[in-house]
Amino acid sequence: IDWGFQHPMSCHWFARVGKITKVYRERVENLHSARAQAMEIVERTPKDERKLIDAIYLSPDAFQHKSEQDSFAELMGQVFVANGMPYPEPADDDRKHGAQCMYDLMKDGELEIDPQCTNLIETIPMVCTEDDDPEEVEKFDGDDSWDSCRYGLKSRQRAGQRPIKEYAPDQVAKYAASKGNTVEDLDINTTAQLHRRESAREME
Repeated sequence: IDWGFQHPMSCHWFARVGKITKVYRERVENLHSARAQAMEIVERTPKDERKLIDAIYLSPDAFQHKSEQDSFAELMGQVFVANGMPYPEPADDDRKHGAQCMYDLMKDGELEIDPQCTNLIETIPMVCTEDDDPEEVEKFDGDDSWDSCRYGLKSRQRAGQRPIKEYAPDQVAKYAASKGNTVEDLDINTTAQLHRRESAREME
């Protein structure tokens, strides 16, 4: 997910089938609150599919606290967790290597984009390098779909890190045990708070 309010929020769904990475659904919109955007992503995800999603990668700026209120990531995470989906992780925002990752997959025929992902299909040909640095990808108005797609591809490749989806449940279980409870006994807010702590720890 590439978070946005004035600029569009862009979300893409991925599935891995053998060596092929498939981008099979997209959602692009703006002027919606964080909770509303998260709820629309949930509603666009069939109920029997939600339990199969093992990670949600969200643009790092959504995790920033600009006041004492919850960050956009926290607001969205509460909605996702309440509907059986993972708490979001900060996406890998390396533009250069994200672009290289997408290029390599397309070159090798290992990336398939569903024809319904029209915004992404229209945006990819607009991607170009900076004039003074051919190794860097230039930012441009309307690059939101490309951003969310590279987030998913590059974050999935992130090496040397244990994903939040793996170690956050351990923290939830430890906390529950310390209170003499099971994970199922914890309320949604407590679970979301523990996930937030792990997200913040990864950003350090």
